[in-house]
Amino acid sequence: MFLRTLGATQASYPSESPRGLQRRNLEGLIYQNLEIMSRDCYHNPASGLWFRRCKQPETIKALGYQNLGFYDLAQATYESATKASTSLLKNACATAAQQPEFKLWKDQWMECTRQCSQWNILNEIAKVKGSQHPSLLLESAWRIGDWTTMKEVLSQADRIMPDGASHLVSLYKGYLALQQDEDPGPEGPVEAHWKQATINALRQWRKLPRIVGNVHVPLLQFAQQATELHESQSIQKNLLPSRASVPNSKMDIKATLKAWRNRPPAISDDIGHWNDVFSWRQHYHQRIVDVYTALAMDSNPGIDLSSDPNSPNLLLIGQQNSATTMVTYASLARKHGLSASAQEWLARVHTIPSVPLADCHKKLKEQIKVHLLPPASDQDVLAALDVIEGVNMRILSKPEHKADVLSQKAHIFAMLGRSEDAMKTFSQAIQTNDQVPGAWALWAQYSDELFQNEIEKSTQDKSSPMDRANVYKNNLYHAESAIACYLQACSKQKDDAKVRRYIARIFWLLTFDTADETLSKCLEQFHTSVHIEKWLEWVPQLLAGLGSKEARVFHAILQTIGRHHPQALYFPIRNLYLTVRGDYQEIMARHKKELEKNRSLPDSDPSRKELPDQPPELARLKPCLSWCNKLLHVLKEIHPTMLNSLESIIENLLILKDAWYDEVLQKLHTVIQMCETEAFEIDHRQDVLNVKISPQIYKYITGIMQFLNAPGNNRSRDATKQNTIKQRFEADFDFSNNQGKKLHKVLKTLKCWVKMLDKNPSNSSKNYLEERCPYLSKFNSCSADVYLFGEFLNPKAHYVKIARFLPKIETIRRHSLTARRLFIRGSNGKIYPYLMVNTSSHVKLARSEERFLQLLRMLNKSLVQRKESCKRNLQWSVPKVVAMSPGSRLIEDNTSNISVLEIYRWYCKNRSPEMEVDAPIAYYYEQLGRMQNEGSVLNRIALNKIYHYIQTNILPPTVLLDWAKKTYPDPAMFWSFRHQITRQTALDCLVQFSLFLSSLKPEHIYITQDTGTLSTVHYHIPISKETGEFVHEQHIPFRLTPNMSTLMGPIALSGPMVFSMIAAARCLIDPKLGTEAILHTLLKDEVQANVRDMTESRVISMIEDIQSAVGQIMGRLQTAAHFDKAESKLPSIISLTTTPENLCRLDPAWYPWL
Repeated sequence: MFLRTLGATQASYPSESPRGLQRRNLEGLIYQNLEIMSRDCYHNPASGLWFRRCKQPETIKALGYQNLGFYDLAQATYESATKASTSLLKNACATAAQQPEFKLWKDQWMECTRQCSQWNILNEIAKVKGSQHPSLLLESAWRIGDWTTMKEVLSQADRIMPDGASHLVSLYKGYLALQQDEDPGPEGPVEAHWKQATINALRQWRKLPRIVGNVHVPLLQFAQQATELHESQSIQKNLLPSRASVPNSKMDIKATLKAWRNRPPAISDDIGHWNDVFSWRQHYHQRIVDVYTALAMDSNPGIDLSSDPNSPNLLLIGQQNSATTMVTYASLARKHGLSASAQEWLARVHTIPSVPLADCHKKLKEQIKVHLLPPASDQDVLAALDVIEGVNMRILSKPEHKADVLSQKAHIFAMLGRSEDAMKTFSQAIQTNDQVPGAWALWAQYSDELFQNEIEKSTQDKSSPMDRANVYKNNLYHAESAIACYLQACSKQKDDAKVRRYIARIFWLLTFDTADETLSKCLEQFHTSVHIEKWLEWVPQLLAGLGSKEARVFHAILQTIGRHHPQALYFPIRNLYLTVRGDYQEIMARHKKELEKNRSLPDSDPSRKELPDQPPELARLKPCLSWCNKLLHVLKEIHPTMLNSLESIIENLLILKDAWYDEVLQKLHTVIQMCETEAFEIDHRQDVLNVKISPQIYKYITGIMQFLNAPGNNRSRDATKQNTIKQRFEADFDFSNNQGKKLHKVLKTLKCWVKMLDKNPSNSSKNYLEERCPYLSKFNSCSADVYLFGEFLNPKAHYVKIARFLPKIETIRRHSLTARRLFIRGSNGKIYPYLMVNTSSHVKLARSEERFLQLLRMLNKSLVQRKESCKRNLQWSVPKVVAMSPGSRLIEDNTSNISVLEIYRWYCKNRSPEMEVDAPIAYYYEQLGRMQNEGSVLNRIALNKIYHYIQTNILPPTVLLDWAKKTYPDPAMFWSFRHQITRQTALDCLVQFSLFLSSLKPEHIYITQDTGTLSTVHYHIPISKETGEFVHEQHIPFRLTPNMSTLMGPIALSGPMVFSMIAAARCLIDPKLGTEAILHTLLKDEVQANVRDMTESRVISMIEDIQSAVGQIMGRLQTAAHFDKAESKLPSIISLTTTPENLCRLDPAWYPWL
C-alpha cells in the first residue's frame, strides 16, 4: 500500500481564490529556499524553517528523529504520516500549502530508506509505473547488482538526471563498464568515464563557496568513490585471463585490497556514503572469487573449493575481505543506532564459506553489542546470552578471543543479576588470558557497581555517619578489587577515552579509603604497570592528593612523571609549593600575634587562653609542603639545566607586571562590580537615592588609597604623576560626610576614574623585552628544550617546543582585565600569543576556573566519541592556562578575539551621536530614582517598561548582527560564521544549564573572529561551601539574550541549536563515556579546596554533597537530552530564557539586552 502511495502521481492542486495567489507565491519562494538549504549537510538547517511552518505534527516528529540520526524511527513516522494522508491525495482534498509538506514526507522517507540501506524497497518504488524517480532507479540498480536495468537507465541518463549530477552519471557508467568486462586499459571506456567524472566533479567544486564546509562533503565523498573506481580498474586488468595467474598481478590485487582495508570509516561519516563504498567493494570481492574459482575449476574439475584448504590464495583473500567488509559496516551501523541494518549485514557473513577467525570473533562481538544497544530489555539481554551459548568455543582458537567472549558472558550474567555466575565467569576469562583489557574493565565495572550499590542503600536508609562509615569499611574489598582491575585495564588498554574513565573512577574510589590505607596500598602495588603518559592529564588531581592519605603513592606517580616530562610537573608543583608556603606563613603570623596578645594579658584575666605553640591547621599543610619539597628536589637533581631555564623564564615573565596605573585600573573595575552587585539588591533598588556604600566597599576603596601611597609603587619618572593622581583620588572619595558615601555617586565617580585611566598610553616598546627581560630576549631552542606553555594539558604524540620569544610585547586592556601579550615562535614555525594576567586579587577563584577548564577539556574528548556530536563538530573552545605563581598566570590567546562588550563599545562609538557604554545601566537606575520620587511601586510591569525602552531606544537587538555583517561582508563567510556561532552557543548554553552557570557577563565572552568560536576562562562551579549544593544566581537557566538570538536567527534557534544541545547532552549522559566519573573527581577537588579540616565525618558529608551535586548535573543533562517520542524540553527552556518578563528582572550590569 505504501509503495503504491509513493509511486502514485501527485494530486493536482485544487482551485484557489485570487486572494491566496500572493501568499502561494511567497510560500513557493520559501519552499524553493528550503530545497536549496537542504542541499547543505549542516545537519538539515531547513528543518528549523519546517518546524516553524509545518502544518502536521508528524513533520516535526519525523524531522526530529532524522536530525538526531534515528533514521529507522523517522522512516516509520514518515510512512505512517503518508498512509494517513492517502485519502487526501486520492480525493484531491489537499490544499496548496499542504503539498510541499507531503512532498517532504516522500523525499525524506526515501532519504531515511537510503540511510537504512534498504535498496530493494527503493528499487521497487522506482520501478512502479508512472514513478517520478528515474534517478532512484539508477542509484538502486547498481547496489543490488541489477546491471541490465542500470544499462537501460544510463542510456537516457543525460535527459532524466538532475542538473549537477553529471559526475555521478560518469561514475555509474564506469561501474557498468567494469561489470560488463569492457577494456580496463588506459585508452578504454572505463578510463574515459573516470576522467570525465573527475572533470565534472571539479566543475561542481568550482561552483561552491570558497570556504570549505559541509556543503563540500558530498564531492569529497565522491572523490573516494572515484578513487576506488580507478583502483578497481587496476584489479580488473589483473583479473584478465592473460594476467590472472601471473604472480605480480596477484601482488597488485593484494596491495589494492590492503589499501581498501586501511580506509576504515570514521564514526562521524555519513553511513549512506559508506554503504556505497562497501557495496562496490563487495561487487569486486565477488568478482575476485568468481575469477579464481573458474581458474581452479578449469585446472581441477569437480573439486569442492569451499572445503579445500589448498584453494587458491586470492580466492580465500576475496572471501575474507568480503567478510571483513560486512563486519566493518555492521559495526558502523551499530554505532549509528541502526540495529536492523547491522543485523542484516552480519547475517550475510554466514553466506561466506571461509571466514577468518579474527572476523568470526568480531562478528560475534558485534552480534552481542547489537542486542545490548540501549535501551536493552531483558529479552535483548537473554538474546545476547543465547548468541554466546550457541558459539562453539573451540572455533575461537586464540586465547584472547576466548577470554573476551567469556568476559562478555560474565557481563551479561551481571546484568541479569546472577552474581555468582558472573564472578566465576570473570575469573575464568582472566585465567584464559590476562592480557585482554576489556575483560579487566568489565570485572572492574562489576566490582565498582557492587560497591556503589551498597553505598546507595546506606544513603537511602538515612543511617548515621558512623553507620555509613562502617558500610564503607565492610564493603571496601569491592572497591579494592575495582581499583586493581581498573589499573590492569589501564595498563593494557590503548583507547585513551576508556583509560580516562578508569582513572577517574580510581580517584573517586580512593575517597572511601580508611586509616588502614587499603585502597592506597592497592594503587601503590599496581600503578607502575600503567604507562606514564596516561597520568599526564591528571596531574592537578595527583597534586591535590599530596595532603591526603594517598600522598605516598601520588608522590611516586608524580616523581615518575617528573622524570619523563619535567615541564608538565614543574609549573603546577612550583605554584602549589608557593601557595602552601604562603598559607603556612600567614597562619604562623596570625598565631604569633594571638600568642603575643595572650601573653600580654594578666593571669587573672578570664579571656586569657592556653594556646599551643603551633596552630592545629599546620597539621594539614606540613605533609603537603614536605612532599612538594621532595618533588622539587628530585626534579632539580634529574633535570638541572631545564629547571634553571624554566625558573629564569618565570622570573622574567613575572617582571611583565602591570604598571601601577594598570593595577589601579583593575582594582577600580573590581570595586565597580562590587558596587553594581550591591546596587541591585532589592532593598537598595527601592531606595536608590539614599543607599550608601557598604563597609566592604569602603574598605576596598581605602585599600586603593593605601596602594597609591605605597612607596614601592613610586618610580622616579612616574612619581609626580602618581602623587597628582593620589591627591585627586583622595579628594574625589572624601567620605567625611554622608553625601560622599552615597552608592550611586561613588559608582559614577569610579566610572569617571576608569575612563580617565583608560586613556593612559601603553608603556610597551619595540625594545621592551630586551630592556626588561634580557633572558627571554636571548632565549632560543639551543638554550634548552622548553615546550610551549600548556602543551601537556592535552597529552598527544608530538609536543611543540619554544624556538624563541619575539621582541613584541603589547598591553591589552579589556573591561576588568589588563594584561601583557607576548608572542612565542614554536618549533613548527607558528607564532603563539599568550596573555600574562595578574590574578593576585582572586587566587582561589583562578584555581577554580582552571579546574573547570580541565573539565571542559575532558568532556571535549567525550564529544568526539559519538556520532551526532562528532559530525556537528561540537567542541568547547578551551584556552590553555598555566599558573606561573599564585598571583599570575599565562593564558593562551588569539589576536582575533573580541569580547561581546567590545562589540557593544564599537556600536556606541559608531552611533550618532556617540553614546556612553553604561547608558542602559544609568537609565535603569534613573528610572528607579524617578519612581522613588513619584512614590511608584517597583513591580514587574515597571521593570518590563524599562527593559523595552532600553531595547528600543538605547541597545537594540541587532548590535551583534550588524557587527557580524560588517565583519563578514562575504555571504559565504557570514553563513559559515552563523553556523559556527550557533553550534558554539548551543554548547555554551548546555554547560551553563547543566552546571548552574548563568552569571557570565558580556565582557567575559570572547568571539574568535577567524574561527567563529566562543571562549571564556571565567567559568567556575558555583557550589556553596556550607551546603555543598549549587547556587543558582539568576532567574534564567542560561545566557541567551535578544542580541544573540537575533545573530543566530529564529530558524537556527528552533532547529540546529536545539538539536546540537540534544546531541551533546545525549553524548555526555552515555555511561560508557564516564562523564559521571569525571564529575565526581573534579568536584571532589573543588570541595576539598575550600575545606581545611577533613575529619571522618566531614569526608562522609563531602561524599554525599558531591554525589548530590553530580546527581543534579546529570539530571539537567538528562533533561536536555530528553527526546521521548520526538518531544524535547529544550524549546520551553529556551523560551523561558528569552522571554522579556524574565530578562527584565536581571541585573542591568549583566546586560540582559546584549
